[in-house]
Amino acid sequence: MSIIAREMMLNVMMLFRQGSRARGDAGFVTSARDYVSNPASEKVPAKHSSSLQTRHRHQPTSVFIMPRAIAGVLVKCDPSIKAIIQRINDQNNHDIIIEDIDDEHMLIKNNRHDDLKRMLKEALKDTVREAEESSGEEA
Repeated sequence: MSIIAREMMLNVMMLFRQGSRARGDAGFVTSARDYVSNPASEKVPAKHSSSLQTRHRHQPTSVFIMPRAIAGVLVKCDPSIKAIIQRINDQNNHDIIIEDIDDEHMLIKNNRHDDLKRMLKEALKDTVREAEESSGEEA
């Protein structure tokens, strides 16, 4: 799993937990400090609740820092089209793809999405033309 995908998943989990805590649900963390694993933490029963509370001993913990969000368009395509998009990205000084997520997904810059579609259509026309010419020569 890529770093950005993992950070996005953590953000969603954190927002869900904060919303649940605001509604008064028991058992969710109350601060960013609770997200950090601290070996000196111990679980103790709460006085007026059935849930467990975390008691921290006096040891330093790291601070949870929100990752920077990047706006983009999530593109899903087959590996052959992805290879063409990567070639177009290389020809344009790596100015189109924000992140290559996996074999079928990538994050594209918002302002370059229309340009990419236009360049991809041109590249596919050239590829189809080359395939037709090579099949015509064999016959």
